[in-house]
Parts: sequence; C-alpha cells; structure tokens
Amino acid sequence: MSETPERRPKLLYVDDDFEAHYAFTRAVGDAYELVTAMDAQEGLAVCSREGPFWAVVSDLRMPGLDGVAFLAQVRAHWPTTVRVLFTGVPDIPAAISAVNDGFIFRFITKPCPTELLLKTLEASTEQYRLLIAEKELLERTLLGSVKLMSDVLSVANPAAFGRASRVRQMVSETLMFIGSKNKPAAPAAQAAAYGAKKPQADKPSLPGPDNPRWEVEVASVLSQLGAVSLPAQVAEKLYFGKPMVANEKAMADRVPVVASRLVGNIPRLDKVKQILLYQSKQYDGAGLPPDDVKGDAIPYGSRLIKIVVDYDNLTSQGISKEEALESLRRRNGWYDRAILEVFAQYLGIDDEEIKEVSLAALSAGMVFAEDVIAKNGVLLAAHGLEVTPAIMERVNNSWKAIGLMKPIKVKVKRVAR
Repeated sequence: MSETPERRPKLLYVDDDFEAHYAFTRAVGDAYELVTAMDAQEGLAVCSREGPFWAVVSDLRMPGLDGVAFLAQVRAHWPTTVRVLFTGVPDIPAAISAVNDGFIFRFITKPCPTELLLKTLEASTEQYRLLIAEKELLERTLLGSVKLMSDVLSVANPAAFGRASRVRQMVSETLMFIGSKNKPAAPAAQAAAYGAKKPQADKPSLPGPDNPRWEVEVASVLSQLGAVSLPAQVAEKLYFGKPMVANEKAMADRVPVVASRLVGNIPRLDKVKQILLYQSKQYDGAGLPPDDVKGDAIPYGSRLIKIVVDYDNLTSQGISKEEALESLRRRNGWYDRAILEVFAQYLGIDDEEIKEVSLAALSAGMVFAEDVIAKNGVLLAAHGLEVTPAIMERVNNSWKAIGLMKPIKVKVKRVAR
C-alpha cells in the first residue's frame, strides 16, 4: 500500500495527561488530522490500526514504555513516520538517549509556545514528505529501471536471465506470503507483540532494517547479472546443471562477485551489492566469499536468494518440486532453516495451470511454462521468464526464420470452478 501523503497531515499525539491533550488539540486546530492515545501501548495499537502517521509526538514520562522506548518502536515498525519528543522537564541525558535510540527528529519542552509547536509540526510533516518522495523513488523508479535492464539482458542471455526472472518471482511471492502470515492482530495483542524483542514463533520474519523488502527484490532481479561474464557454453551448463571442468566451475563461482561489482556502480544500492556478494554463501559460513561471515550475519536477502536459486537449479534439471525441497532439507548447514521452511510453505500454494498457446495468442505479462527452443536447438526463452515485447519479437522472428521445436506453453491463473 502506498504511503503517498494525503491532503491533511495525519498526526498521533501520545500523552498520559488529559490537560496536555486539550492544550495540544487546541493548538493544532483543523490544520491536521489528529489522533490521540493515553500511553505507549495504546499508541502502538493505534499506529497498527490507523497508520501510517506523518508524525508522532510523544510525551517523555509515561507509565510502562517511556517516550524514548515508544518512539524507538515506532521507528522499527513505521520508519517513515517522523518522531517528536515532548517533555515537561528538560532532561539532557534523556535528550541524548532520544537522539541515539529513537532517532528523534525534534525534542521540545513543555510549556511550548504555540508558534514554536506549529513550526515543529510543519518541519516534521515536510520531513515526512521528503522521506516518502525518496521511498517512492527507490521502490518504484529504481526497481522499474532495474527490471528494464534485466529485460534487456534477458534477450542477450536467455538461460541466465530466465533463471533471474524465476528467482525474482519466487522471492517476491515468498515475501508476500510471509507478509500475509504477519497481518496485524487485534490492537491489544499487536501492541503486546511490539514490546517483544523477537517475532512470535508462529510468524515467519520479514526482512529487517538490514535488508528492506525492496532491496531484496532488486537483488533477486539482478541475482544472475554476473552471468554476462560467462561464455555461452558455461552459462548453458550452469543453467542445465551439467558437469563442469575446474576452470568452468571457477568462472561460475564468480558470478555473485561480478554481479556485486557491476551493481556497485549504481548509487544507493550498497546493501543490494552486499546481498549479491553473499548470495552463494552457506548459512554455516562455508562457500564464497571466503570470510568469517555466517549465520544471521549473512544478509537476509542473501539467505533467501541462496535457497531459491538452489531450488531452481534442481527443478531445472527435471527434479520434482517435492524432491527438490527434500534435497535442500538434507543439506545440513547450507541454509537458514526458518527461511527454508517458510519457502516450503509458500511452495504448497499452487493457483496456476499450464496452457498451450499459439504465437498469435502470446502476450506481454504471460509466463513461459517450458523453455522455448528453436528447431536449430537455440534457447529463445527460458521457462519462468515473463513475456515482454522484446522476447515476443525474438520468438516471432525465430519462428518465421527457423521454426520452433514444440508448441509454446505458458502459466495462467487457475479458473475457480
């Protein structure tokens, strides 16, 4: 859901003092859509139920969670919400803690002149607009540009980028599946959960601050980018899981490093670069790159992409979904078991069927269910690749000049009966 700013900025004021509520409401007037809460637990529940808010203004001294701890929780779960701390007692240590732990945007004291309060709220809402603008740029414009680059490269190396397309789809849908299992509970239960240090045992964790979801999805799109460095015959062996000689395997092992270096030239993708660098690293620390990083120190996105790529490698060799999953489970120490089991749950969801279509019926947005191969044996498009105008042009030209090995099959949503 987009967080694009609405017409009236939406504020949350949290304070256990009724008189303070009255004074704040009078000062704010009708310029803002104001919601109030009497303590931190109620504030968290309100954020879950009615957020995201443009800004949250919180009193420092409250029963239970104090203002600093409360705003730190707000930052953890709603990072674009701007945080302001309000206190009746000037407290330098508290101010320092607020800045360091809660990343507070403003720290103001009571009583606060109305003019200063309104200027603080105006600055806070402007900061929110800037954060949202940056978020929209990163999540939409950047991801769209990266996907465009991947589509172009898919024409140059159908095998590798067919895999990238499948990996992107599985990573994205796995994250959506996790999100669906983490839908907000009732407000009281949700507020209690936010007070816990770890996610509930029955709820798989989403990417945290180390790898926001958009960064994981961008990395999945670019996961096979390093394959541009491979000779065609080595790329084909890697895709079909065929045996390689030592020097070929060495080239294939460097695919993550090459991808990381290429992405390193794009601004604001430092974390994506790290995900790509560690995408082949085993959870126990074995593999490349040869360093001491292991376990949860490996980026979340890398751990997920490692599972998805290895799964795709097995299924591309004709191994069934069930057999491929069991093979992954038998590889002790290779994967984050929690993510692997979530991925297994996602694989149990199947709302697609395979349909044979004519070339004339092929359209952008469809997904190839089988490799599209010309009669001369050249791979035109890999299974799992989304159909784009460029791919359609490639397949159509080959069909006219050479012909296709077999009919085209695509995945379509299963029609409910």
